[in-house]
Amino acid sequence: MGSLVRAEDLSVSVATRPVYAFSVAGVEQQRLEPVAELLGSSGAEVVLFAERRFGGYSLSVNPSGVSKWSGVESFCRVEGISTAEVLAVGDGDNDLPMLAHAAVAVAVRGGADRVLAASDHVIEPPGSNGWGAVVELVVG
Repeated sequence: MGSLVRAEDLSVSVATRPVYAFSVAGVEQQRLEPVAELLGSSGAEVVLFAERRFGGYSLSVNPSGVSKWSGVESFCRVEGISTAEVLAVGDGDNDLPMLAHAAVAVAVRGGADRVLAASDHVIEPPGSNGWGAVVELVVG
C-alpha cells in the first residue's frame, strides 16, 4: 500500500518517486480548472470538486480507466461477487462514478449536493452512527 506524501516541491517528488495517481487539495478553483482540463485532455481520469475538509477545491488524477469503481470491480472479480450486489457509500463528487454504478448508492449527510441527489439512501456521518445505518440497509 502506498503512503500519503505531502510535496512541497512537486518536481522533486515526480523525479524521485513513481507517480501513478495524485491529488491536490485545498486550492482555489480557478487555479485548478486549467490543470484539470489539460490533464483530462491527456486521457487521465480527472475529478475536480469542492473540498469540504481542506476548503477550496481538490483535484484527483488517476490513469485512464482507474477509478474507485474500477477498484470495486477488481475486488468483486477476485472475490467472485457480482457488481450487481455492491452497496457503495460516498460523500464527495469524486465518489459520483462509483455511486452511479453501484446497485445501491448511499450518501453521507453533509456530503456534496450532487452526491446526495444521486443516492438511493442518505445516512448520518460516522460519528452519528452512520455506519450502523449501513448495516441496517444490508441486513434489511
